[in-house]
Amino acid sequence: CFLLVFRFRSRSSPRTLSTSLLDSMALPFATVPASQRPYCVNVRFEVQPDKLDQALSLLRGDQEGAHSEKGNLQFVVGQDMKKPNAIFIHEEYSNEDSFNAHVAADYCQKFFKWAETNPFTDGGAPVMETYLGEFEPKKRALTPGIFINATLSCKPSVRAEFLPKFMANAKGANNDEPGCKQFVWGESTTEPNTFHLHEEYEGKEALAAHSKSAHFQAWSKYSGKGDVFSKKPVLSIYKFLDLSKAAKL
Repeated sequence: CFLLVFRFRSRSSPRTLSTSLLDSMALPFATVPASQRPYCVNVRFEVQPDKLDQALSLLRGDQEGAHSEKGNLQFVVGQDMKKPNAIFIHEEYSNEDSFNAHVAADYCQKFFKWAETNPFTDGGAPVMETYLGEFEPKKRALTPGIFINATLSCKPSVRAEFLPKFMANAKGANNDEPGCKQFVWGESTTEPNTFHLHEEYEGKEALAAHSKSAHFQAWSKYSGKGDVFSKKPVLSIYKFLDLSKAAKL
């Protein structure tokens, strides 16, 4: 149910792994305590069309409240480019405690209470994914563009080769693409070998340039082999939503 999804708490703890295992896992921030790593959240849901205005109004309040929090780094809301009642969210907090403080805030609880009225379409109930970011925490401004939330689950047997190839694509996007504003990722706090990511591009041309880049082509060739994933990847492409235009309830 919705409340179980959104009130979910994953208890992360610092990882203590051998050097050889860390090398094979190739996680850049694996030795950094969880309390010092960005706590990231990707959310997707679909509301009934006649409930969309209410959802956006409540999300505006939640977003504005989040931006006033010391521990919030980012709170982005977007919608599907063909189905406007399909909503996507990406949030970043300085750590899990900061996320929990946000969830407890009145403006967030107001959204939860509204959700108890079951405003979602059949099959459109919220799905929330949490992960520890493999990047340095930083405050991010809201900027328009085309965004991606994705989930990739690799087979345990290919993890050691999967991660370097995936990270090469992320590094190339962040370092070599002027139109890529952000490419962040991390491993799920609940499912080993499942990785969530959030990407932001200035527009369609920038996204197309990413798809044509050498680093993405190399990643696409590897990931398309057919024996890499344990589950079908989930990819959501959506446009930035300016909630300042949403009416307040």
